[in-house]
This record gives sequence, C-alpha cells and structure tokens, in this order.
Amino acid sequence: MTRQEIWEQLAAVRYGLVELRRFEQWIYTAPELEGAVGHDHYLALVSFAFNQPHAGHELTRVIDRLYEDLRPSCFRRDAALWITRAFLGGRSDLATTARTLVGFRNSGENWVPDEFVYIDSELDEIPVPAEYPNWDEQALAARLAELQPRLVEFERAAREVGRDMLSKLEVDALAI
Repeated sequence: MTRQEIWEQLAAVRYGLVELRRFEQWIYTAPELEGAVGHDHYLALVSFAFNQPHAGHELTRVIDRLYEDLRPSCFRRDAALWITRAFLGGRSDLATTARTLVGFRNSGENWVPDEFVYIDSELDEIPVPAEYPNWDEQALAARLAELQPRLVEFERAAREVGRDMLSKLEVDALAI
C-alpha cells in the first residue's frame, strides 16, 4: 500500500466512508502505516479503544490531529480520491459518492465538477441503498424501474467526470 493510499484510507474513515470495525482490522494489518504517519500517531491509532462510547467521534479527533500535524488542508482531497476510486471500482454507490463530493464542493473545494452538483440535486427523489429497508419491496422496485433510465445516465456522467477529476487529483497528490 502506498503512502497516498494510507492517507486516503485515513481520510475516508474520518468522513465516515469506512466502517470502524473494518478500519480497526486494517490498522493492525497495514505494516506501512507507521512509516506514513510516524511513531506517535501510529501509537495513537493502534492503541485507540474502538469499543468506547462515541468511538467514531473520538477517532475523528485522533485523525484530525494527525492531519493537522502532517497534512493540513489535504483531508477532503484525500477523501475525494478514496471515494472516487471506490465509485469507479464499484465499491461505492452513486448517491454516496455524489453527496460526499458535493459536501466538499460546498466547503470550497472547486475541483469537484459541476456535474456532481447536478447529479446530487437530481438524486434527492431517488432512494439510496441505505434507505431500501425502509421501503415496501414492490414500491421500491417500481420506483427504481421508473427512474432507471435517469440513473443509468447519471452513472455514466459521474464515471466520466469522476475519471477526469481523479486524474487531476492524482497529479496534485504527487506534488505533496
């Protein structure tokens, strides 16, 4: 795993894109982690009590400190690289990807393409996978079938601009 991939994983967990349980397993099996973050930050991560109340919030604070010390201003870019790769690789859905990237755009990151803003606004009426259990199965199937042509086009457009954005962000990451 490269240093950049390690930072992307940390940013993804910070933004709630990776489950805590999965992240906990990862930190114990990532031999490159200590070299990327340094001994003190590594100890903070491997000694973190994942079973404590509000563990997600507390872990966010640990990762925030790590970024403040070592990579200020790279949080959102690293998370965007992670989620865009996950989306293009089929590990993140369109709605989660668009909403995450638009959140970065709304925080001032102008490198997020306008197409994601449009897609995100259009997805408001479309249930996201996390909401599926709340729907009647037949009603959900009918709604998704009705919206399928639009979803296909949104997916195509997001993949196209996502690849372009990813290329630009990767070049920027090399400069860090």
